[in-house]
Amino acid sequence: MLDRIVAAQTKVQNELKLESEEVYGLAIQSDPALLSFTAQGLVTTPPIKDYDQPDGEIMYASLRPIIGFARFDTDNFCSLV
Repeated sequence: MLDRIVAAQTKVQNELKLESEEVYGLAIQSDPALLSFTAQGLVTTPPIKDYDQPDGEIMYASLRPIIGFARFDTDNFCSLV
């Protein structure tokens, strides 16, 4: 449904651009009053004491081997067998 709305909006904008560049320019400007958002509170999360942050490497210890489905390697991450 959202795709249809965006497509309809784009179509109308294109037609408006053909009619008048000036009106088109006014139509595509954002209205700050529509999306007024203010947030109060923390802007960052405090660190967790004694948390051992992982280095981002993949741990294969928890993966069960699935024969005939996929093979994991370090060169291609996941390649079909």
